[in-house]
Amino acid sequence: MSTVLSLSFRHLRWLWCVLALTTAVLLSLAACVGGTHTTPAGAAPAQTVSTVKIVEVNDKYMFDPTTLTIKKGSQVLWTNMSDASHTVTSNTGAFQTHGTLAEKQTFRFTFTTAGAFMYHCTVHPYMKATIIVTS
Repeated sequence: MSTVLSLSFRHLRWLWCVLALTTAVLLSLAACVGGTHTTPAGAAPAQTVSTVKIVEVNDKYMFDPTTLTIKKGSQVLWTNMSDASHTVTSNTGAFQTHGTLAEKQTFRFTFTTAGAFMYHCTVHPYMKATIIVTS
C-alpha cells in the first residue's frame, strides 16, 4: 500500500510541475505576442522612419525607391550603399546634405509639411526621385 501511495504522490508532484511549467511558458508567450501598445500621457508617439537607399543597378546609380509616400511628421533616412559619393538635394531647397555622402554614410530629414518633394544628386544629375508627404 505504501508503494502505491508513494507512486501516486510522485506522479501528482510530476504532473503539478509539468502543469506549472506549461502555464509559465504560455503566460510568457502571451505577454510577448498579445496586447496593445499605448503611449503614456504627455509622451510623443514614436516617429516613423522610412528608408531610401542609394544603389548601383546596371552601372547606373539610383535612389531606391524612386517614389516614396509617407505621412507628415515622418523622417526619411537615406543611406549610400554605393562606392561613389552622392548628394540628396531638394529641387526647391527644402533639404540637402551638407557635402557629399560617402559609402555607408546617411542623411536624415523630417518632413513637416504635406506635398511632393522632388530631389536629385548633384554629382549624378540623372539620379532623381520624389517624396510624397500626406497629411
